[in-house]
Amino acid sequence: MYRNINNYYFSRPNYSRYVVYFSNPSSDIISIIESKPYTDFPGHRASKSEIKKAEKVLGTKFSDEYKSYLSNFGPGAIHGSEFMGLGPVDRLNVVKQTQTAHAENPEIPSGWYLVEDLGIDGALVWQAPSGELYQSLPGNPVRKVSNSLSEYINKLN
Repeated sequence: MYRNINNYYFSRPNYSRYVVYFSNPSSDIISIIESKPYTDFPGHRASKSEIKKAEKVLGTKFSDEYKSYLSNFGPGAIHGSEFMGLGPVDRLNVVKQTQTAHAENPEIPSGWYLVEDLGIDGALVWQAPSGELYQSLPGNPVRKVSNSLSEYINKLN
């Protein structure tokens, strides 16, 4: 019997000690996206060098989970929600859109990067380098919406 707490799996095989197993969020994101109907990822799958260059330009480190997303899927859509990636389409390019969004939202911490522009009332979804997702909406406080990108995507219908 395993118990999942924040991606750590606990078991107690011999009643004398706990054994901890770590779930890899990078592999979770792949299986979650692959299990979703109505996905469209026609975009560019990023190489490790492209990801490092994007991190350098933005002055941040992407979460391991987001790096896995970028290298396996790139920009695309799940159930009509469009997610940023790397590639030639400016509208879904994480570097260009993050730079633009930071200029328009100076209250957002500089290390955060844009993963989704909801396209409604200026609502944006950001990811911190630690992996948590936050939503900003003009005139409202920034609020945490998910512990990880895979959790956020898993909630999409």
